[in-house]
Amino acid sequence: MSIMNVQQPPDTACAPHTRRAGSWLRRRRWSALAAAVILTALLGAGSRQSFALPDAVDPALVRCEPSVAIGPATNTLSVDIFVEDVAGLYGADIRLTFDTTAAQVIDADPGMPGVQIQPLAGFLSPDLVVRREADNTTGLIWYAVTQLNPSPPATGSGALARVTFQPQSTAAFTMPVVNHQLAAGGGTPLASVAQSCTVVFRPCSDVTADGQVNVDDLTAVAQRWLLTAANPDPDNDPLTPNYALLYDLNADSVIDIVDIMLVARRWLETC
Repeated sequence: MSIMNVQQPPDTACAPHTRRAGSWLRRRRWSALAAAVILTALLGAGSRQSFALPDAVDPALVRCEPSVAIGPATNTLSVDIFVEDVAGLYGADIRLTFDTTAAQVIDADPGMPGVQIQPLAGFLSPDLVVRREADNTTGLIWYAVTQLNPSPPATGSGALARVTFQPQSTAAFTMPVVNHQLAAGGGTPLASVAQSCTVVFRPCSDVTADGQVNVDDLTAVAQRWLLTAANPDPDNDPLTPNYALLYDLNADSVIDIVDIMLVARRWLETC
């Protein structure tokens, strides 16, 4: 499905006695577009981060796919904006923030001003994309989209858009979802909750980022033996080594022998 850009309709008031044959068709076309713009405005109105529906309706989950994205600091890494367990989705306004010192978003459409992310059509049809921008200065990613008739509502789970990062350094950062407004047809709000995303860039198991995998990296991981994401600081002492995703090389929420093996496998490798 092609992406439509919102434009102002031409001024036809100056020629009231001409082009009568096409006026009806033009009114129908702009009426449909106006309805889509109104729906999008409804999505963007207000500052609420979730909407209340009857207790029997479970809220949809807005997150990233994967929830924890891990890749080497030498390659690009893609993360999808994802909606899970939604019923009757017709439009969305989703915003996330990222660490601009750790990564920059690669422009998916150099022909448009600014930096654009990539709409995806497999789940929700991007009939009218109002925002799909990433700001590499402020760290805001903003995707706002609505379907147009006759596209049917989307039910289930699927990706809405794709963000591709260019790493700037070895780093791990969280991408909180700062706005997640979902709507059914007609602008009816859909209940939603959000889960922050995590992005990790690491070069060849060099967790100390000194340019080589060596005994310092083994020591840094071993000092966090059996620490978990659920209880990152069990002794309540910030001065002692605590759990951090940087040292959890397989991102399974616990630092154990597997993580030490992943460092040892790259022994003396330079980065």
